[in-house]
Amino acid sequence: MKRIKTLLAITTLSFIAVSCNKTACENTNLIFSQYSPHAKEYKDELVKQISQFEKSGLSFWLDSYHKDNSSEYIIAQIEGDGLCAKIVLSIKDSKNGIENVVEHGGMGYHGARLQELEFEVIQNETKTEFVFRRVGDVLD
Repeated sequence: MKRIKTLLAITTLSFIAVSCNKTACENTNLIFSQYSPHAKEYKDELVKQISQFEKSGLSFWLDSYHKDNSSEYIIAQIEGDGLCAKIVLSIKDSKNGIENVVEHGGMGYHGARLQELEFEVIQNETKTEFVFRRVGDVLD
């Protein structure tokens, strides 16, 4: 019986590890270490880093969902070859593909993969913002 429980535990852990398909990433960018993901300096550097990748070379993983009186946004982990950062995506006029995440306040979706994530970059001298447009699928 003890052998069956051990085998079941190992199988379950293996399944969880494979199903997530998320590799651990480590930030090596000093700007990402020095500033908050909400800071303009961080966002400007992220725009610069993202522009070096093909769209298919980036992966996004949901970290959290936030809503207060003045804003609604999700924070996602963004990963690419040598890139490991957080991206703050403002939710404005579209919740296309994340309706369930919003409905449940992000609960139960931490670490879910955001496939085919689309967002717009709005950037000027005083502000840099990533605006959520849609996601093809949320794989939990």
